[in-house]
Amino acid sequence: MNGISSVRDSPRPGQAHRVVTPEAVAAVEAIVKENCRVTVNEMAAHLDMGYGAAHHIVHDVLQLHKVSARWVPHHLTAELKERHVDACQQLLKRFQAEGDGFLGRNVMGDETWVYYHQLETKKASKEWCHTSSPKLKKFCTQPAGKVMLTLFLDEREVILEHYMSRGNTVTSATYADLKNDLRIALSSKQRGHLSTSVLLNHDNAQPHTARLTVATIQD
Repeated sequence: MNGISSVRDSPRPGQAHRVVTPEAVAAVEAIVKENCRVTVNEMAAHLDMGYGAAHHIVHDVLQLHKVSARWVPHHLTAELKERHVDACQQLLKRFQAEGDGFLGRNVMGDETWVYYHQLETKKASKEWCHTSSPKLKKFCTQPAGKVMLTLFLDEREVILEHYMSRGNTVTSATYADLKNDLRIALSSKQRGHLSTSVLLNHDNAQPHTARLTVATIQD
């Protein structure tokens, strides 16, 4: 043992010496501000510097790192966000006033695309093989199609599932027509819902906020 306890690399002849100037840092920062998706290779090529120097400036000097944007289904404006906050506050006030009975009256409605597959039967997929043949494998294929599902549920269970006919989608007329189906489903599954008014919650999609839909629900 020679008494050395450090595990860091010591300077040695021929080791690359990196010089970072304020001008280089400012140039890299300007490029990032102009295009936040620029790559380190592109920075180095544009500024005629080595990849290591550009990487050092970005990560160690500027303390930058790339992150992926989170996907969200809708872009909400400031007005829509305020509406959501107001709606949540109103729901909270009603729960505080009515208790668990308020939750039991809430029925949520929403739509989603449901993809389906045309799977062959196990018997139809059988093939002649030798005892030494490798085992057969079946892989999931592309979906055969999709249909629109409208779903209504409360705190306990799904109340109504409605699948649109192939090639159709939800409109204000079709959504309003679902009121009768929902009423029948409520009477068969949750009789108490009809003695106390139902609170239908859904998003602000066009079919949900159309005059025809609002008039039918309030009827």
